[in-house]
Amino acid sequence: MNFFLTLPRFQTRSIAAINNDINDELEFHLHCRVDELVAEGMTRELATQQARADFGSPETIRKQCQQISYGARTWLTILNILGLTFLSLAVCWLSWQLITVKGQNAVMAKQLVSSSSPSGLMIAPGDPAQDKLHDLTGTISGPDGPVADAKVLLIFKSWPGGNYHQEAKSTTTDEKGKFRFEELYAVNMQTAYLVSVVKDGLTLESKYWVNDKRRKVKSVKIRLKKAIEKTLTIRDGSGELLANSEVFVQSRNFDPNGGSGDMIYPQSRSEIMKTTDANGKVSIGNFVTKDKAIVSYVTSDGRLVDIGFTVDDKPEQSIGGGGGAPKGAVAAGVAKAGKLDLTGVVTGEDGGAIADATVLLVHKTWKNNRYGQDFFKTKTDAEGNFTFPKRYDHKQRYAFLVSVVADGWAMNSNYVFNQNGGELEPYNLRMEKANTKTFAFQNPDGTALTSTKVFPSTRKTEDGDEFMIFPQAGGDVDTQTDEEGKVQLNYFVNGDTATFGFANGGKVEVEINGDPEQTVVLKKK
Repeated sequence: MNFFLTLPRFQTRSIAAINNDINDELEFHLHCRVDELVAEGMTRELATQQARADFGSPETIRKQCQQISYGARTWLTILNILGLTFLSLAVCWLSWQLITVKGQNAVMAKQLVSSSSPSGLMIAPGDPAQDKLHDLTGTISGPDGPVADAKVLLIFKSWPGGNYHQEAKSTTTDEKGKFRFEELYAVNMQTAYLVSVVKDGLTLESKYWVNDKRRKVKSVKIRLKKAIEKTLTIRDGSGELLANSEVFVQSRNFDPNGGSGDMIYPQSRSEIMKTTDANGKVSIGNFVTKDKAIVSYVTSDGRLVDIGFTVDDKPEQSIGGGGGAPKGAVAAGVAKAGKLDLTGVVTGEDGGAIADATVLLVHKTWKNNRYGQDFFKTKTDAEGNFTFPKRYDHKQRYAFLVSVVADGWAMNSNYVFNQNGGELEPYNLRMEKANTKTFAFQNPDGTALTSTKVFPSTRKTEDGDEFMIFPQAGGDVDTQTDEEGKVQLNYFVNGDTATFGFANGGKVEVEINGDPEQTVVLKKK
């Protein structure tokens, strides 16, 4: 065998191309796992959460793939091969020393396993400040201030010893709208949280995040909105009235593909169950008009059945009976020829149409197992409607990122991935009012960043919702700074964490304050 044939081959593809392939591969396997769990009987919402938990930290997996894929890009690889010869000799010398400490390691491992916390977290001995169990606290507010007596539901996820663990907890807010889960987590291991809040007369709201940086969690703030009082008449799949049955609110505007919206894990349902009367009626007060809602009920044999519907503006509404799928869901069994239009509507908080909004579309395809990505742009009409004509083949796998930018409205986006294709019903993107805001951009040395094109790249709300614009589409909504480095960008609200992108590929992150003008200083590269 020729020795040089065994040397690592030089990687000729760019790092950017490798990263794109890695991201697409991770996304593909994640959604395949979701489909497997759905086939086993899980709801798609729950399957999505479980699949993400099974895969662990996406960033860790991505880095491992990068280390494998980048390969030998420089002449230093050859030096590494030569170095391995010397390292082999060193390993042989060290191996006998490792045997002497093997017994000590076994003792330490036993001590590690035995030092479990009251919450079931396995705490590694070390810094006492990191070993300490911390409380998770928060405040719930509404249109009139603090919300008392609200039900706070928690799904707490952890990975003790590398094994996934999930537990449900609940509590109630005090007269100041505050809540506390005592001695819940340690900062020296990865954890994740879903906090859902239910209070009659106010909207269902939730917040999900992963604490993979292993820091102390900030106090959670969740704001509820005024909801409409609604009487639902519920029918089962056969069309019969669902009399004297337990039901619960499961989600509101939840997108299992993009992860946006609000939801409650079925594991927490016992805390919020309601019972229909003899006529299948029940009062629900956690939605607003035009919400895409899911209410679930429990069958006599213990199965969970989801009923999706769009909330109308009437005091009473009939749902179930085999119909009423929420907008944005994929309709099964549709057989249409040719490519289909991608359509939607953009509205404000009050449901009124937003005209002349810029709608950006990123369309991803996998035709013949080859990844493709295209970018499109359009405007909403006088009624807030938009159309991308003959955009997709419903028989093929596809993904869409739809982002909306309109002056005076907080930027919004929605991502949908359909592994098995299917027809997509119209998007319904609801915007909230944004602040009138001037940003003064400065270089690291304090000088004004003049005549530079800047665009809104990402927006993360205080409630944890995230919206984005692909950098490749940023040129369609960018604005140029003036001679003082200033530009008006009215796409955010107070408390948002915003990322701005620049034409040269740079970016900067900033927390939006309540001042009419805010200085943003770029960091040194």
